[in-house]
Amino acid sequence: MESALIIGGTGGLGRSLAHSAKARGIYAFAAGRTLNVRDPEWRDGKLTNGKFVPLDITDPASWEPYLGLIARSDDFKPAYLFWVAGIFHRGPFVAQSEDSLLVMMQTHLMGPIKFLQRFHRIMMDSKLAVRQLAEAGRPYHLITIASTSSYRMRVDETLYCALKAAKAAFMRNFSRELARDLPGSKTMLVNPGGMKTNLFMGTGQDTSKFMEPKAVAGIIWEEVLRQTEPFDEINILRDDEGAPRIVRGPQTPEQPF
Repeated sequence: MESALIIGGTGGLGRSLAHSAKARGIYAFAAGRTLNVRDPEWRDGKLTNGKFVPLDITDPASWEPYLGLIARSDDFKPAYLFWVAGIFHRGPFVAQSEDSLLVMMQTHLMGPIKFLQRFHRIMMDSKLAVRQLAEAGRPYHLITIASTSSYRMRVDETLYCALKAAKAAFMRNFSRELARDLPGSKTMLVNPGGMKTNLFMGTGQDTSKFMEPKAVAGIIWEEVLRQTEPFDEINILRDDEGAPRIVRGPQTPEQPF
């Protein structure tokens, strides 16, 4: 059975991606710091066709044991890797503390990039059973969840937007290295609009017309499973009532004035 590792898979869109994987017969490793024990979909850290992986993406000590397991066992080598983890902060850039800046950068960019580099090396060193034993390397499908904020103007969300744009730029460039290093690999960059998740909790943001994470997750999986080209980029926008629609390809960045 194919499996997916979802970094940031215990809440919001990541959680919905894990459940959508289950519906498609894909085993989901939902990685995150905490698991909501009241979540009716989970029982003792297990999901039908899935499992919770306690992992703090900002702390290499927490994910090295799992990467070691991936390196040692064919059963734990995921065909799909989702980069979803993120946190949100709204406020003037100048008013943010040094700790707040660092946590944002570690969660959105620094931690996942370090993890991805180690993961990529492991997959390059792995042997694929269906190939000749002398040929190393396992292709995989990398899906990164950035945001429409990577190209849109948001007041008092400077660092959040910058980190989302950095993720998008990283993906567009890394996609060529991934295809070169592991032929058959694919990358997908997803820029969704606002969703009804806990990301905006405490911000005063009205999310009543935002998209449902479950609907967005279903769209993403459909696009991932039908992708044939080495790289694809989609934007999942919402209409006035919160219904999602797909706009394909890179979008022109908005200007500040």
